[in-house]
Amino acid sequence: MKNILWFLVAVCSGVFISIVILSVYITSKNVQQRTSAIVQAKTMHFSLEKAPADSIQGSIASLSGTVAWQSRIATQPAQITQSRIIQQGETIVTKDDGNATIAFSELGTIALFPETTLAIIQTLPENAVFVQQQGSAMYTKTGNTPVTIRSLHLLTLLTSGKAEITINTDQPVITVRVYNGLATIGFNTLKYLSVVQEIPAGQQVTFHDDTREITMESLTQ
Repeated sequence: MKNILWFLVAVCSGVFISIVILSVYITSKNVQQRTSAIVQAKTMHFSLEKAPADSIQGSIASLSGTVAWQSRIATQPAQITQSRIIQQGETIVTKDDGNATIAFSELGTIALFPETTLAIIQTLPENAVFVQQQGSAMYTKTGNTPVTIRSLHLLTLLTSGKAEITINTDQPVITVRVYNGLATIGFNTLKYLSVVQEIPAGQQVTFHDDTREITMESLTQ
């Protein structure tokens, strides 16, 4: 229920990423005590290079062909040829001959097919958020952390199991195929009405991004 409530808030507000800054204020009865407390207080520093300490790290479990990785401080992706650690704030790009699989021990795996771009927006234990900008990716959820994927104007919450998301930017059309488990999609219509639709195992939804309309059918059809 908490996962669905969070998902509804993300759909209605259009905001699914939030940064919480914790500030600690220490006061005392006199100036000396207050000054001493401020000096001893722990200050939280934001690091552009490193993800938050409590974020979940992943790794590229396998790759083939041309695969590029963009760090948190880079302005464009650079080709990689071997496995590496992946953290919140980074981006993976596969070219027309590239394939890659990202594994998160507490989340699951994401298999990227050719010509796919995936941004790892947030990997906190409370919620993981990814932005799939193009291409096709297979998401397999094995952990308890909610996994949300944004693709154009569509949000997909993978509650459990395995789902594939494919984006045809020329149409533009997004297809969500749920092979097992359960997924929930959400979007705003052109009249700013929020729509939430569950997709059970064995079903697929086609989302027309320009008209904000969906069609559902069986995977066996």
